[in-house]
Amino acid sequence: MEKEIIITNVERKMLNDFKPFVPKPQKFIPMFNGKIFEVGAAAISNYDVHTIFGGSMQMGMRRCIEKGTLTLISNTYIIKDSLRYAKKNRYYYDRWKGDTFEYTGMGLRGDQSLDFMQNKTLCKSNERCKSNEREDDNKSSDFMQNKTPCKSKDNANNNTEVEVHVFEVLTPGNYTYRGWFYLADKPFPEIQKDMNGQERKAWVFPLRRVKQDFPELDK
Repeated sequence: MEKEIIITNVERKMLNDFKPFVPKPQKFIPMFNGKIFEVGAAAISNYDVHTIFGGSMQMGMRRCIEKGTLTLISNTYIIKDSLRYAKKNRYYYDRWKGDTFEYTGMGLRGDQSLDFMQNKTLCKSNERCKSNEREDDNKSSDFMQNKTPCKSKDNANNNTEVEVHVFEVLTPGNYTYRGWFYLADKPFPEIQKDMNGQERKAWVFPLRRVKQDFPELDK
């Protein structure tokens, strides 16, 4: 018997509060080796992703309040590569459907929660929110070994917006930049297997790329 999907009252409210993306100028301009880092650039290392966008070097959803970014890492090669990597990513099922990238949320074991850490960040990424609703990766004790240059400040001047950037890892150690994305529709739950092979509720986020018009930079 297939596991029943149960949506909590908090998750239902978050879905009801979903706001469509409103086009706006891009605030965070990724720079690499003195040049704008654009879609189509050569693949870079995990360390370079960390240096440019901030956030943890280990997590798949990497929040950096100082830079105003949420960087999403999708290890798509794991699904189609050797058995060495197949076990690691069998519990995340990211996929392209036309121009929409369906990204599986955060949480390795048991049911995922839409109200959990960067799942919540991504769910609310189309809107402004209070600073204490955002959690910087630095606040997660599980990942303090990889400290980032991001610093969270609980004050009225804190960056309360987030821009979502997506990378695909098509071959081990090589991170390919797919660009600035937005949440195109409400997240939806589906049954996936967790890292222990147990069926669980997972949240999937439909994302689409934002056209990137970079402002004129001072030479």
